This record gives sequence, structure tokens and C-alpha cells, in this order.
Amino acid sequence: MKKIFITIIALFFVMACDNGTIPLIITTTPQDNAINISRDITSVEIVFSKEMAQYWSISWYNNLGLSIGNLSWSADMKTLTYPVTSQLDASTTYSFVLNPTGYEAMQTIEGEFVPTDTTITFTTGN
Repeated sequence: MKKIFITIIALFFVMACDNGTIPLIITTTPQDNAINISRDITSVEIVFSKEMAQYWSISWYNNLGLSIGNLSWSADMKTLTYPVTSQLDASTTYSFVLNPTGYEAMQTIEGEFVPTDTTITFTTGN
């Protein structure tokens, strides 16, 4: 009886931790607030804690020299890759916003949204 009760509590805890929570950004490449990033990067990647739906909403700011390709999701739908198709400008701060206000679309397959105006920034070297 004791073993069954502990198993039920453990199962409930796992279910409670996984459902109804917002997706977290596990890591980005380049990392958020990184400096002296190579001007020759070939992509920007965002890794989420949960499986994401195919919807996305991203705005790039102050990036006149950035040329980007079509984005793609990994097979497990947790990594979003944005190809960079030209050399980045020297000593330039690049930033992008996930789910900008008024354009919230990025969400998990369960419908949990990435927080509005989640901003990621990096700065290139010389």
C-alpha cells in the first residue's frame, strides 16, 4: 500500500511540473548579451524547454546589415534555427524579440505561449 501511494504522488508531481508551465529558453547561440561574436556566424539558434508548435513571431531590431534566411525547427521541435546569409556588421548590437506585443504566436504544442517581448541581444566584434 505504501509503495503504490508513493508512486501515485511521484506521478502527480511529474505531471504537475510538465503541464501548464510556460516554455523556457534553455540556451541561445549566440548567447544572450554575448559580446565580441564572430561576424561570420551562419545561424542564430534558440533552444526551448518544451516541444513548440510551428507558429513563430520574431522581430529583429537595429539590424540593417543582417540578411537572414528561412527559419526551421529541429525534428524534436525544441530548437529554432535562423540562418544568417551574410556577414554581420562589425561592432554592432543585434537584438530580436520573441512574441512582440500584438503579434504573439510562438507557443508550445499545448498552447502555452512564450512570454511577450522576450528579447535576446548579442554584439559582434571588429
